[in-house]
Amino acid sequence: MAMLTATGTIALTALTVTPAHATTNPVYDKEWALSQFQVTKIRSQYQARGSGVIVAVVDSGVDPTQPDLQGSLLSGLNFSVPSNPSSDTNDRSSDYHGTDVAAMVAAHAHGDPKNPQGLYGLATEAKILPLVDGAEKATATSSAAAIRYAVDHNARVINISGGTLGPCTRDLASSLDYALSKNVVVVAAAGNDGNTTNTASCPADHPGVIDVSAIDQSGHMDKYSHYGNDVTVAAPGVDIEEPARGGNYDTASGSSLAAPWVSAEAALIIGKHPDWTAGQVIRVIIGNTVQGTGQRIDDHVGYGVIDPLKALGAAAPTDTSNPLGGPASSAVTTTTTAPAPNNSASGPTAASAPTSAASAGKSSNIGLYAGLGIGVLVLIGVIVFLITRGRNNNGSGGAGGGGGGGGNGYYPPTPTPGGHYAQPGQPQQYPTPPPNPYQQPSSGGQHPSQYPAQYPPQGTPYTPPSAPRGHPQQGQPPWPQQQP
Repeated sequence: MAMLTATGTIALTALTVTPAHATTNPVYDKEWALSQFQVTKIRSQYQARGSGVIVAVVDSGVDPTQPDLQGSLLSGLNFSVPSNPSSDTNDRSSDYHGTDVAAMVAAHAHGDPKNPQGLYGLATEAKILPLVDGAEKATATSSAAAIRYAVDHNARVINISGGTLGPCTRDLASSLDYALSKNVVVVAAAGNDGNTTNTASCPADHPGVIDVSAIDQSGHMDKYSHYGNDVTVAAPGVDIEEPARGGNYDTASGSSLAAPWVSAEAALIIGKHPDWTAGQVIRVIIGNTVQGTGQRIDDHVGYGVIDPLKALGAAAPTDTSNPLGGPASSAVTTTTTAPAPNNSASGPTAASAPTSAASAGKSSNIGLYAGLGIGVLVLIGVIVFLITRGRNNNGSGGAGGGGGGGGNGYYPPTPTPGGHYAQPGQPQQYPTPPPNPYQQPSSGGQHPSQYPAQYPPQGTPYTPPSAPRGHPQQGQPPWPQQQP
């Protein structure tokens, strides 16, 4: 169990995870998140890979040529112009954002099945429905249209690794409620402003949505990660191995890369229990974390750090409602027709959650719209969708090093042609930029030396319990000889 320190923070022992049995796949060997999830036990004990589950990725699109996602992509739509969506869902973002997010969910490496190379996600047999919400020019209307499309095309999970400051517009809130009412698990990144203004954002703060913060390999919170009573759970989000353009790989950090681990966990649970409601899935996720208390730990990790292995062993919760709030959901429909594949290549072959509602700060904000001047936001039209992650620009060595451009910034308030993401060490692409609490430092991805006053003191990270409940013990071989 976690221990309370004198300051009231939860102290956990930092871990150093060093693969005891390296494989011949240098990319996989660096995926510390899979080691902490004990992915080989997930495969061997539950045969859980997310088979039959569609995960919609509402983002910048997904590169259909990415080798680790061949056979995993369905045909989606591009809602950059919501009234006239196109079939072009290729990822043209400067930092490969949507592709990276999709890979955390469903990448399955590539090449010789006896000696595969490349990246693995957590739900390797899930299907990805790529939906473009306008990327740097995302609007509330485009994002809402993408969410509704995902629901109407059989997605059981929607991942949104972006957000906008403050409450949702009426249109976006309505689309989220539509998804929740149809038993879709909606997962969103918490944001990367924990070291500055630390402002809650939409959709992460919306009732019923799983709001995900980021931790590092040692169990410390990412100092950039947003925290507050809206945070639901935490997941790995620092120095995460990810695909880059040209078949290369690099590492990046941020809550954008933490959220898809939770989406993948939901896919694993739904694949095992396709008749469960979204509320049951969420109850099992938040009730079976590494900390495992079934109660909120604090504002940094919410109910705790996710533990997919433990969640897969949980019994069905008797309460089928969403513990995070939101609208009541309809009955689960398990007979679905998937959209057509988007690429022709085929890839390589309990404790339950709290029974009481625990929205923990996720109160409905629909009634506030008029007083908050939401009409003005709608008139402006730009939702300022903030990509919630930063790149540390470290290549991954033997896997080919870093490829593709990268930026630490978010969508600017007023989209500028050619602006895209702010590059490290370069000025923002708009005149007289307002203060941006979500902008990560541009000093080569290095974190500042000081934590904010509210941040848990360094040296008291969250400690996982003894194996096999969560993270491997130091010195315990987390990697078997075979890949997942």
